[in-house]
Amino acid sequence: MLFGSDFENNNRYEIDECLACDASYTFTLTDSYGDGICCGYGTGDYEVEWIRGQGDILHKSGGEFGDAEIFSFSGCDVNSPTPTPICDGKLFKLDLRTDKYGSETTWEVKGSGGGVEAAGGPYENESDETFEQCIPNDACDFAIFDSYGDGICCNYGAGSFAVSIDGVQVEGGSGGAFGDGQSINLCNI
Repeated sequence: MLFGSDFENNNRYEIDECLACDASYTFTLTDSYGDGICCGYGTGDYEVEWIRGQGDILHKSGGEFGDAEIFSFSGCDVNSPTPTPICDGKLFKLDLRTDKYGSETTWEVKGSGGGVEAAGGPYENESDETFEQCIPNDACDFAIFDSYGDGICCNYGAGSFAVSIDGVQVEGGSGGAFGDGQSINLCNI
């Protein structure tokens, strides 16, 4: 059993543990206030990755939940060369380097109905951030914002971003010199 509690605010924690292949596990993340770890009072998130065999990786992430996020996983086939599908949409990835004013940087991905499917920021100054999440196939609108209006490059640091879908960088989905914001269509790739 792995267990952790009393985490400090605004810190990232990483736990690496080798788990037995022939067992079942339940991941439980609880929030005592009942509002999850994202997005009402910050931009917390979690990521669980379990390498189950030759190229077979379970990947689960999130942060928007109520009292608890719970899921179970088990078994692995070390002889299986074909990975089990883990994303029934498309895998969105954002690599971000903030400028000297990371607190001005936010971003979001919206679906066809206008609902936010993924979001992040504000961030620490001059920090490297990576965000990866399975999003619905109809989530087409990515936008990155700078609240001051000077982008994330080049007057106040060398910030940059790169967006990819299913491991392929999106055309026009990189840069940093964009004023108050830049929008990218994630469905025309």
